[in-house]
Amino acid sequence: MQRLGTKLIRIMSFAVRDAEDQMEQERFRRVRELAAAVHGRRITPVHENCMNYGGMSWQHTLKLIENVPGLKLVFDTGHPVFSDDRSKPKPYPKQSAWEFYQPREGTHRLRPHQGRLLDAASKQSVFTFPGEGKADVRGLSATW
Repeated sequence: MQRLGTKLIRIMSFAVRDAEDQMEQERFRRVRELAAAVHGRRITPVHENCMNYGGMSWQHTLKLIENVPGLKLVFDTGHPVFSDDRSKPKPYPKQSAWEFYQPREGTHRLRPHQGRLLDAASKQSVFTFPGEGKADVRGLSATW
């Protein structure tokens, strides 16, 4: 990574468990180990709000950030559109990209490149150009 001049490396926070217990302390310990492997090498570990613990809700992302020193975020506007909001009771509603994005202390955002939405009829992800989907790209980009 250093030879290539890599500045950021994306790491994940492990798959969401079906169980109530998400094993947070073990999860945080393991993500700290991943982050520690690049600290001091001029490489920043970044976490994407993907289909893992840190993508379960913005509250889960902040809890992850609070428990992993030096971890930064990459924000993908498409993920909230088809991800369950696990901060709310079952049946989990889908997340709001706008709610997830709202600037909070300790976050780092990179411009999204593509919006995604879940087609109600087919239940499949549909990829669109920025501003054409349901990921609030126009509203979010106005805040940059």
